[in-house]
Amino acid sequence: MKYLIVGNGIAGKTAARVIRKYENDADITIVTDSGNRFFFRPDIIESFGNNVEFEGIVSRTDEDYDPAVTHVVEKKVVQIDDVKNQVILDDNEILLYDKLLIATGNEVDYPKIKRIEASDVFGLSKIDDFVYFKSKIDSYSKITVIGGGLLGVEISSVLNEMGKSVKLVECKKQLMKRQLDWHASELLMSTLIKNGIEVITNENVNEITEDENSIKSLKFDSGIELSCDAVIIATGVRFNNEILGKSKILSEKRILVNDILQTSVKNIFCAGDAASHRGVIYGNWLAAKEQGEIAGMIMSGQDTEYKGSVNEYRLKLKNFELYCAGSTVNSVGEALIAKEGCIYRKLIIADDKPIGVIVLNDPFTASIAEEVFKGYKSVVSLKKYF
Repeated sequence: MKYLIVGNGIAGKTAARVIRKYENDADITIVTDSGNRFFFRPDIIESFGNNVEFEGIVSRTDEDYDPAVTHVVEKKVVQIDDVKNQVILDDNEILLYDKLLIATGNEVDYPKIKRIEASDVFGLSKIDDFVYFKSKIDSYSKITVIGGGLLGVEISSVLNEMGKSVKLVECKKQLMKRQLDWHASELLMSTLIKNGIEVITNENVNEITEDENSIKSLKFDSGIELSCDAVIIATGVRFNNEILGKSKILSEKRILVNDILQTSVKNIFCAGDAASHRGVIYGNWLAAKEQGEIAGMIMSGQDTEYKGSVNEYRLKLKNFELYCAGSTVNSVGEALIAKEGCIYRKLIIADDKPIGVIVLNDPFTASIAEEVFKGYKSVVSLKKYF
């Protein structure tokens, strides 16, 4: 059986390992447009402030790699031909498959800002983006991060810890609005400001100005002009569906998959950030790993199915530690809330089932919440802390 995996992130790597486990003589090829192999994304951002070389993060250990897997690197899939069971690469090379896994992840969704193509503007979604930014980071002192989501907050904090002058810009009134309610977001914002980060909310950037091929400032719709010498775009990601071409693979923002992570084409599967399962796009590391494992099992003939993942997020900053899971914003159910200064806990339940949880600066309760949302404990063991 010839397996082809497009993408070498956690979903693709895990699927390859699982396929080999169940089919020792499988012909497995992984193709990626990166010159680097698999990397552990949660370590990448932290490495900026710890003088950690990327080589240790990217390469990992030899046991992470199957020497029998063929790696096709620095080549991009430009078209999937589901009739001939082949993909076409950007150099016109053709790779055949019996079963195909799409695990490409996402790419930066750049906002419409004048001169966003400036050389000192960085979008961080793939390992090559991080490698390039780190190679230039010492030449910058004033860095503006556009986007107050999880990535924007995390990278702002790390750069601040490095001694950079950091400004975080969010077009909405609230930071991390997909994960946090208003009170939790306010606690986050006040912590960032106390840590030395300037936070600007409810403002849209409309133009980047340059001076002798380097960034000079950002201009806002309100007329405010903000000086900086580098910009990081953290406004969101999107799936590039151009590779689907004229194939019969159905997509709506992401590729639609069923309970065996199968697309609308029988021998083509999808896992990770590019997949939408039952209307849910997870977009986190643990879900991508779990989907990769299930996809690998299904593709190698095992009888199982994907039942969804716990949508959980963690954030650990100076004076701020967050755990949240499930549906935490605009959820229907009873909300149990406990506030104790900088400690904040919110549990949403319906019919005695956990719907969502936010735990700030309380590692003990966070550990119990994690066990509850993964099904190891009942919600009763968690309710008493709210």
